[in-house]
Amino acid sequence: MKRVIIPMLIASSVYAATIDNNATKQDIPPVVKKGVKAIKMLGGELKKNLKAKLQEDKSGLSAIEFCANKAAQITGEINKKLPNGVSVRRVALKYRNPANKPDSVDAKVLEQFQKELDNKTFVKKPLLVDVNGTKRVYVPILVDKVCLKCHGQNIDPKISQVIKKYYPNDKATGFKLGDLRGAMVAEIKESIK
Repeated sequence: MKRVIIPMLIASSVYAATIDNNATKQDIPPVVKKGVKAIKMLGGELKKNLKAKLQEDKSGLSAIEFCANKAAQITGEINKKLPNGVSVRRVALKYRNPANKPDSVDAKVLEQFQKELDNKTFVKKPLLVDVNGTKRVYVPILVDKVCLKCHGQNIDPKISQVIKKYYPNDKATGFKLGDLRGAMVAEIKESIK
């Protein structure tokens, strides 16, 4: 199924990466592969560290401390390892960290993912967007059981207190299993090959 998004900016065009259940690795455009690789680097590093924090402290408090104090640092370190012209970041409509606030194109993509979830037409796959010659590859993030500890509907009051300490304007709670949490975005400044 092809995604259709009306671009917010005339200079932007939006493409669904032509990846379906029958696609082979050869069918995936190189720019999408490059974006997904960058996203996996960041996602893997964040997940590894978060998992370790949750294992050492089941309460979840050290995981929040990690997110508040180290997630941006890890993102910066991963971006330094990526090739020139490639960067990766996280975005969400209901963001906790203001640094993850979406721009207008990000918001449109996230709204499209949400619409697909609501209409039960959602397929978790990369989405390729061209913004004035910069390619963006979006990979949606869905809420899993681990996310619910700090982003769910029934958050432990101790965890809520720590969240408020670091993020007084937090918008990232009230999620249920399978909800759209946000997206990882790789930006690639080169032409599609």
